[in-house]
Amino acid sequence: MTSYIIVLFALYGALIGSFLNVCIYRLPRKMNITTDRSHCTSCGHQLAARDLVPVFSYLALKRKCRYCSEPISSRYAIIETATMAVFAAIAAVMGPTGLDIKLGQAVLLAVTASALIVWSMIRFDDNKPPVILYFWLFIPAFINAMLEADRLLHLVGLLSMLLTALLLYVLRLWQLQLRHPGHEIIIAAAGGLMTAWPGTAIFGGLTAIMLAILNVWINRNRNENLQPGRWLAPMLALFSLCGALLHHGGATWFS
Repeated sequence: MTSYIIVLFALYGALIGSFLNVCIYRLPRKMNITTDRSHCTSCGHQLAARDLVPVFSYLALKRKCRYCSEPISSRYAIIETATMAVFAAIAAVMGPTGLDIKLGQAVLLAVTASALIVWSMIRFDDNKPPVILYFWLFIPAFINAMLEADRLLHLVGLLSMLLTALLLYVLRLWQLQLRHPGHEIIIAAAGGLMTAWPGTAIFGGLTAIMLAILNVWINRNRNENLQPGRWLAPMLALFSLCGALLHHGGATWFS
């Protein structure tokens, strides 16, 4: 039964990944994400259903728009594939066998992961995420934490990671030529909530190391086009997801 759920999660992940691409493009531009039809960003032509099959359409069209032949960014297919892999990993780690609490937690974690992907790519583009995105992220993450027996450790993880991020900011390791660096501090706290203590100690250590590396990169490369600070958001999202999976995996595999 679990293997079927993993496959189902992977398929849903590909479909959700396509929707996340819409959110990443439209939310910073304050565009409608539900009613407006998808269109080519080069020629503006509305896309048909056959143009929107996750990953497959990108490959079938040979990475070009059907209507104007302009190249399609590989990022769309990468995000769809990544979301599919993340959803499959969540199902595999959580190990739901049917309509049980593990399935509910897996769905909540998948919703949280989707918000993290959208947030990280919006910040990768150095845009400001809308407030609604933080509700999308924190509400399912908090509910998931409260369903755990060690729920207190999740709250300790949130506070410890928030304090760690603020300390790194005070030490001027967090600026990284980013606009609105406070968004990364908030997301670090969300990662702490997902990872739980003592996993946040590792999370905080990895974050400090990554910040140090990015700061060295910035100091040695004055080319503003490189923008090494933009990699902070995807790495924080990756650490958060890995921490959550390791936490749930340890609870599942060693129970």
